[in-house]
Amino acid sequence: MARESSSPMNDIFETPLIFAPDLASVPPELRKRPQWVAWQYEPDSKHPDKPKKVPLNPQTGKKASTTDPRTWGTYEQAHKYAETMLGNVGIGYVFSPDDPYAGVDLDHCRSDSGEITLEVKSASRC
Repeated sequence: MARESSSPMNDIFETPLIFAPDLASVPPELRKRPQWVAWQYEPDSKHPDKPKKVPLNPQTGKKASTTDPRTWGTYEQAHKYAETMLGNVGIGYVFSPDDPYAGVDLDHCRSDSGEITLEVKSASRC
């Protein structure tokens, strides 16, 4: 889906390395819900050392809103869009007040080689 690098940073906008997700681990019940976006790194003038992930409508490629379901797509659309784009892109599930799911966003949870850190593994077993 996204290109990998031998260093923990990519060369476009000095963005963190994107590791290819394990798509088989995405629960089928989430894949069925049309609450998916693609995302792309963009520079953040407020935080030059940390780029921001901008959600993209996988049907149009334009910016998406995490509060507007009209700008979301299916899992298949988001995955296909991300596969066709070059650079620092990925896909994400948009949690909404109407779905029965919740999630946790863990930053800095992978080593340079892409392995999930022991701290995160331990915390996720709580």
